[in-house]
Amino acid sequence: MLQWSGGYVAAASLMHYVGDPSPGLWISADGKTWTAARGVSDDAARVSVAPAGLVAIGFDTNVAGDQMIGSAWSSPDGRNWTKLGQPDFPGRLVSIAGTSSGIVATVGITHGTGKGQYGSFQIEFSTDGLHWTAENVSPGLSSAQVFYGEPPHVQTHAGQFYLMGSAGPGTTIVAGVSPPDEMWLSGDGKTWTKSAGGYSASGGLDADYIDFGRDGMILHTDAYGAAPGATGIAYSNDGGRTWHEDTKYGPLGPSTCQGACGNGEDGVIGANGTYFVAVKNGGKQAWLSYDGQHWSSIAWTGGDPTGAWNGNGFLVMPHGVLLADSYGAAS
Repeated sequence: MLQWSGGYVAAASLMHYVGDPSPGLWISADGKTWTAARGVSDDAARVSVAPAGLVAIGFDTNVAGDQMIGSAWSSPDGRNWTKLGQPDFPGRLVSIAGTSSGIVATVGITHGTGKGQYGSFQIEFSTDGLHWTAENVSPGLSSAQVFYGEPPHVQTHAGQFYLMGSAGPGTTIVAGVSPPDEMWLSGDGKTWTKSAGGYSASGGLDADYIDFGRDGMILHTDAYGAAPGATGIAYSNDGGRTWHEDTKYGPLGPSTCQGACGNGEDGVIGANGTYFVAVKNGGKQAWLSYDGQHWSSIAWTGGDPTGAWNGNGFLVMPHGVLLADSYGAAS
């Protein structure tokens, strides 16, 4: 779900049904009432804030089930969309995020042929979603290869860009090895500063992302190279300039497992831009925090998050929490 000045935008990643008015694209002013957007004709889309409002990059699915880049679309309000044409960045889109200053995308590029074929990444910048130029942010992120840790991934919050991923070059990760990681910050998407401090796992795509609270941030990290299912968290209270690993996993504590598996938080943590919510596995305990470090116990009747994953199945929304397919409103 994307929050912007006009409210919220949600985009599904699956192909829409024939006759559906949108590729799984919905808009909401308050996060509670949603309306299907009209006009985007690609099978699926990823949406970003842009200087002129919103930009969507569409995908089309061929008969083999492969996703191909479709068209770029723009909208001032999320309701009415204009087709711009095919975006001119190279390769496949990995992630996209924007502000009123511009849009940053990370793309995967394939090199070579046959057994010598490999993939690397490029960071691109645009103001309209159609025309893109390569950015020189970090040699490590640009030289990282596919299957080496987490690919470069970009997020935005409060007008700031956060670019993170595994630094290369490298080879396929083997058991017991976590790749090095980098995070870069920018206020305009073109001038970047590397963050300080540290965390031992990777912060990139899918299982790795930042949750934002009023007074702090929590970075969810992935250490799958060290052990299957291993995760970690780190926090920052200075806008992401410095990070500190939290080996206690906030108020949750570490989970325990049997066999070849790694540590992770014993529950889920999410945020809505103002406060963090943590719910322990079993659904008997929950906490609230504004900075990701100081937690207050709260009553919880929203269900058991066991098996849910922070990025899929536990979503802290403006007025409540979505856990799996159940929604509980805040009192």
